[in-house]
Amino acid sequence: MENQQTSKFGRPLSELSQVDWANLEHAYGSAEDVPAQLEAIAAGDEEAYADAFGNLWHQWTTYSATPHAIPFLIGILETGQSELDILSLLSVIGSGHGDAQEAVLAALLKGLPVYLPYLHSQQPEILTSAARLCRDLILETKDAAALEAMQDALLAQPDPDLQAALLYFLGCAAPLISEVEAFARAQLEREDAPLLSLSAALALAHHLGKDAPSEVTEVILSALADEETEERGEALFLDPDNIFDEIAKAGKALGQAQAFAVAFRKQAEVTGDEHLLDYLDELEDWE
Repeated sequence: MENQQTSKFGRPLSELSQVDWANLEHAYGSAEDVPAQLEAIAAGDEEAYADAFGNLWHQWTTYSATPHAIPFLIGILETGQSELDILSLLSVIGSGHGDAQEAVLAALLKGLPVYLPYLHSQQPEILTSAARLCRDLILETKDAAALEAMQDALLAQPDPDLQAALLYFLGCAAPLISEVEAFARAQLEREDAPLLSLSAALALAHHLGKDAPSEVTEVILSALADEETEERGEALFLDPDNIFDEIAKAGKALGQAQAFAVAFRKQAEVTGDEHLLDYLDELEDWE
C-alpha cells in the first residue's frame, strides 16, 4: 500500500495522522481534508491534485497547512508517483507569499536532493518545474547546492529548448560563473534557437548590467517585438507574464528603461495587447 512507503527526505503517508490538521488552515478553511487529498494524489487522482493545488496555494498565497503538507508531497515524489503534478505544485508554492512562507521554504529545502535529478529531465514541463523550484530556493535561501546543480545541468543539457529553460531560471537566480557566462554569450546570435538567445540575453543583462554588450539589448528588444516569443515560452511552460516581467527588469539592469518603455508601448499598439502597458509604470519608475 502507498501508506507503507518509506521516505528519506520527506515523510511517509503513514505519518499523516501525526499532524493536527484540524488546527491548520488552507485557502478554504480547515485542513482536515488534506490527508485524504494527499493519499488520493499518491494514487494518481487528478481531481484530488486539483483540489490540493487550490487549497495549499491560492492566488500566490500559502497557508498554515502548506508547510505541513510539503514533506508528504516530497515523500510521494520519492516513490516516483505523480512526478509532474507534485513538481508543478511545489514549484508554485515556492513562489508564494504569506505568513507561512518562511516555513514553506524551509520545508521545500529539505527535499532539494529529490528535485535535483529532475533538472536533467528531457520532459520540458518536468524540467521547467524543477528549475523554477530551484531558482526560488536560490533566491530565498542562497542555497549553493541548488545553484551548482542548475549550472551543471545547463552545461550538460544538449537540447536548445531545455537549455533555454534552465538558463532562463538560472539567470534570474544568481550571478553567472565564468563557464555559464561564456555559454550565454555564445547563444546571443542563435537564430535557430530564439528562446535560448532570449534567455541568454536576459541572464547577461542581470549579470552584467550596463556593462553588457549591445547585442544583449538588441536581442531582448527584438524578442519583445516578436509575437511568437510568448508562444515559444508557453511551449516550455514559462509563464508569459514572467517573461515580460524579466524583460522589463532587464531594461532596468541595462540602464535602458526609457527605450524599453517605448518598446512595450509600441508593441501594445501593434498587437492590441493592453496588458503590455502594465509594465510601463515599473519602467518609468526606474528612470
